[in-house]
Amino acid sequence: MSAPDTNVKVQAWYHRPPLAGIALVLVGALAFIFVAQIAPDDDAALTEAPVTATE
Repeated sequence: MSAPDTNVKVQAWYHRPPLAGIALVLVGALAFIFVAQIAPDDDAALTEAPVTATE
């Protein structure tokens, strides 16, 4: 049983902001994952011994 009074154009208009918000969150999450993957790994600097010149 469907609703007797539906206006698809109005419903599409009302759904735009939430869908845009979902798309924005998805793009932000993908950007965060991309940046996290290309960021330098700081753990290597903590585990390696510092290089010192011996004379």
